[in-house]
Amino acid sequence: MKIAYFLVLNISGDSNGVKMQAETWAEALSALGHHVEMINPWGHYDWKSFDVIHFFGFGAWLEIVPALAERTASKFVISPIIDTNRSHLLHKIASYCGIPALHMTSPVNSLRRVRKHVSMFYARSDYEKQYLNRSLDVDLSLITNIPLAIRLNHSAKDDSRRDPFCLHVSLLSSENKNVMRLIDAAIKHKFRLVLAGNPGTEQFKRELLNRTNKHDNIEVLGYVSEWKLEDLYATAKVFALPSTFEGVGLVALEAAALGADVVITNRGAPKEYYDGMAFLVNPFDMDDIGKTIAGVIEGKTHQPRLRRHVLDNYSSARVAQLLEKSYLDVTSKK
Repeated sequence: MKIAYFLVLNISGDSNGVKMQAETWAEALSALGHHVEMINPWGHYDWKSFDVIHFFGFGAWLEIVPALAERTASKFVISPIIDTNRSHLLHKIASYCGIPALHMTSPVNSLRRVRKHVSMFYARSDYEKQYLNRSLDVDLSLITNIPLAIRLNHSAKDDSRRDPFCLHVSLLSSENKNVMRLIDAAIKHKFRLVLAGNPGTEQFKRELLNRTNKHDNIEVLGYVSEWKLEDLYATAKVFALPSTFEGVGLVALEAAALGADVVITNRGAPKEYYDGMAFLVNPFDMDDIGKTIAGVIEGKTHQPRLRRHVLDNYSSARVAQLLEKSYLDVTSKK
C-alpha cells in the first residue's frame, strides 16, 4: 500500500509526541513492505496515488479534507489525538461552534464537519474512543483502537542495580504536566528527583531554578539526547507522570519498557495501558504523589512483569500489524 501521513505541527519540533507516534508507525509499516510518505503541507503530491491518507490531530486545517475528497478516491482515516478531561457535554457543545459560510470554526467543530469523509477514526484508548462517540457522535463501528507504540527496544538494567531516583520527562512548562507539584512532593518527602526536557519559557525556567536550587535532591537536566534519555529510562527506579490530564504519556510507557516502575495520574486514559501494574495518584494531591513515589523507591514494584506486558502489547511491530489490518479493511470497502 501507498500511505500518506498528514501532520500539521505548529508547535514543538522533533520531540513532539504526535510526530514521534507517526514516525514510529511509518517506520514499522515500511518494514512490512508498505510505502509511507510524510506529507509536507507546502508540497505537491499525486493524491490519487495513495491508497490511504492518514491525518494526525485536528484543527481548522482539516478544511482541506473536502477539497482532497474531490481529487482522490483514497480512503481517509484520522488519529484525532484528543487530550482533555473536559466533559463529553462541553466537548459536544464546542463541536457545534462554527459558521462555515463565514469561515468561522473551532478545532473540534472542524473535526465534526469532516466526519462524512473519514472511513475510520483511530483511538489510542477506550477513554478517547468514548470521547469520539459521545462528543462527536462517531459510530462505534467507525472507531478502531490503535495504541501508541514504543520506539525503544533496548535491554533493561537489572532491577537490583537500578538507582533510587524518580525521573520525569516532558515539556516542563506545560501546566498539565504538574511539574511544580511534583517538585514540592520531592522536597517534602525527600526523594531524589531528576527532571529532563525543555524548560519552555524563560519565565518558567527562572521559576523552576528558584524552586529547586536550594535542594540537592532535585536535578534539572533540561533537554537531553535520545541516548541520554534511554540511559535515564534504564537507570531510574521510578518514572513519574502525575499529569492533571494526559492522552497516554509515551515517555512513561517507554520508561516501563526499559524496566522502571511508573507512577501516573489516575485521571483519563494512561492507566489503561498498564493492566493494573502502574501506581496511580491523585494529581492534585501533593502528599499522595510524594508518598507513592517514595514507596516505590523504597521497594514497591511491578517489574519485571510490567516490562514484559509493555513489550508484548506495544511494540512497534505489533502496532504496525494492527494498522496494516485496519488499512486493508478500509481500502477493501466501497
